[in-house]
Amino acid sequence: MASVQQNSFKAPSMRIRNQKPFLPSKNYKKCIEVYQQGYGITTNEKPFISTFGLNNCIAIVGYCKETHKAFIIHADSIKLISNNIGNIYYHLNKVSFQSSVASESSETPKMYDMYLFGGNFGESSEEFAETIKYEFNKMNRYWRNRIEINFHSSYINQNISNICIDSNTGKFYSIDPHKCILCKNDTFMKCFELRCVMNAQTGYNDIIKYE
Repeated sequence: MASVQQNSFKAPSMRIRNQKPFLPSKNYKKCIEVYQQGYGITTNEKPFISTFGLNNCIAIVGYCKETHKAFIIHADSIKLISNNIGNIYYHLNKVSFQSSVASESSETPKMYDMYLFGGNFGESSEEFAETIKYEFNKMNRYWRNRIEINFHSSYINQNISNICIDSNTGKFYSIDPHKCILCKNDTFMKCFELRCVMNAQTGYNDIIKYE
């Protein structure tokens, strides 16, 4: 098994440490919350995106410096990725096309840097991360003229349980789960827990898009 690269960031705004500043309270309403077995893509109205409760799950974070768009996938199984990765690329391509039309820019491939967080479960998490990279490399060959998501850095097994990114600046934050809006909704949380169990039992054929 190849060792996971521990790259450092060149730009100060992109530097990640285990102790990251907390997202300011005023920005939680502008933050897309991604829960287990889900993903999200930032918008102009919601330029922040976050997830928490990673434990042995892995957060796949993508950031495009050209379009200032970011995405997060909260993955608890490689089947969730392999069964749904095409759908994620499709939606990213749709967002990129809309951005190109709005800015009248050329339709060049949009390049995303990919960062991995969480996976605080030892060697099995390292293997999970390697398989994630393999799945994205494989999909890049199909989408290479439109979307490319290239591995940048891994922060697996570093006791990081939550992550947030500001797509306007590329800066990473920690979040306080108690301030997350959906987390306060008992009905949502009960439905979310039930859906996770049912999705796992039926082969991880579904992934929820959070907006």
